Amino acid sequence: MEATLTPPPVPKKDWRNLIEKMSDISKSSYRKNINQSSDFIKYFKTVTPHVSLGKLSIGSRPSKRKNVDNIKGLRAIPWVFAWTQIRLMLPAWLGSAEALRYSSIKKFEKTLIDMEKNWPFFNSIMDILDMVISKVDPDISKIYEEYLADKDLKRVGKKLRFQFEVIKKLNKKITPKEIIKERKKFRSGVIVRNIYTEVLNIIQAVVMNKIKNKKLNSDKKNDLNDALLTSIAGISAAMKNTG
Repeated sequence: MEATLTPPPVPKKDWRNLIEKMSDISKSSYRKNINQSSDFIKYFKTVTPHVSLGKLSIGSRPSKRKNVDNIKGLRAIPWVFAWTQIRLMLPAWLGSAEALRYSSIKKFEKTLIDMEKNWPFFNSIMDILDMVISKVDPDISKIYEEYLADKDLKRVGKKLRFQFEVIKKLNKKITPKEIIKERKKFRSGVIVRNIYTEVLNIIQAVVMNKIKNKKLNSDKKNDLNDALLTSIAGISAAMKNTG
């Protein structure tokens, strides 16, 4: 007998309305963070190892489009990859805080629980968000800031970490306890890898700081660049995420 696949449930009207509103709110917040603050882009360029990603022997295209030196010129993969390196994984959650805050009010409480339990599409979205939350370590980004950022950029990092903490709390608040318990079983490997990866992150931040020294001779600079690329590969392998 041929196996028959059960079609996914047709989204209810209140499901569709809520997810569309959440999507609009999240998109607006994401763009606002990126486009309205020059310090945000400076933070990305200063604190992440995005420049070195172009030196890795991976990918079929350059990390950046030619003759464009702004955020629009950066390709999607190095954008995600760079944030993953400093353990913020920002493209996966930026904007979600506002969307989750909107959906978590009492008016939508029953709808949200219904979506989580009975709509595979939404359940998958929240499962991915939960996975990202388990991989992010905001304190690691502080290490990079200590070595590489000035006071203005540290304020950007503080704001991003605050937004992430809001997401963590809201995710826990709106997710049924039985689903949280089930997901937790699959996160143990992530938690263990996070601990061992911290050393690589510290090394990477130190190396990035040393590379900034203009008095370095070429041999020393080459050694530091090799160390940086090795740290990038190691963190990527441990996080099991690139872009």
